[in-house]
Amino acid sequence: MLDRGHTLIDRFVLIRRLGSGRASDVWLANDLETASHVALKVLRPEFAQQPAAVALFKSECVIARSLEHPHILRMHGVWDAGATVFAAMEVAESGDLSRSRGATVAHICRCVAPIAAALAYAHRRGVVHRDVKPANVLLNVAGVALLADFGVAAAAGAVEQQCGRGSLYNMSPQQLAGEPASPEDDAYGLGVLLYELLSGYPPFYPAATPERIRSEAPAPLPAATPMRAASLVQQLLAKQPSARPDMQTVEDELSAVAHAAV
Repeated sequence: MLDRGHTLIDRFVLIRRLGSGRASDVWLANDLETASHVALKVLRPEFAQQPAAVALFKSECVIARSLEHPHILRMHGVWDAGATVFAAMEVAESGDLSRSRGATVAHICRCVAPIAAALAYAHRRGVVHRDVKPANVLLNVAGVALLADFGVAAAAGAVEQQCGRGSLYNMSPQQLAGEPASPEDDAYGLGVLLYELLSGYPPFYPAATPERIRSEAPAPLPAATPMRAASLVQQLLAKQPSARPDMQTVEDELSAVAHAAV
């Protein structure tokens, strides 16, 4: 049982728990080798004993570590210490993008534009995130937004078991159907993220179903939403992948809306 003061591999000293997920806990730790703070994502014991869960965890870490971008959370490495499997990453303990729900349009667009740039970079590297949502955009102490959690990421074009996983509200119709991973899945997810920040809730909340996502149009955004922003969200949430804009276009549009809304 891990606790404050516990040392992993004679290098990482646990300071305090930052949060917990379904399969792992995240700890703030002191890295004795670099004399700096890091975040440790530690698989819970019951999952660390499952080869499939360990393989998926390591795959997530390998994908994340291959991506070096100022708005992607830095992954330092992954260790398998027998009963304890964990990864070390950049610390981002100022919450996530959920705190921006209901903020000004300019603020929301300024926060999300760099995430579009991060996704564009990942797509150029052949990686599709497939779980773009406010909880997976973390904020560091300076308020910089960082794309995190590549737990269901896949190579573009891949058809894998984890490709059908993700957060229901943020999954594109194609992802729900188990189709090959595509950058357009992330475009849809980013559209859901923007819709949630601008309206307070994701589309079809609180009764989303695969059928509604596949066939229904979301309710209109608040009337005060600038037309250009509302149009962008509508395009991102298009049912057909070919109708969704690429991430460079999205970044440019968000930057323009942010500037116009000041």
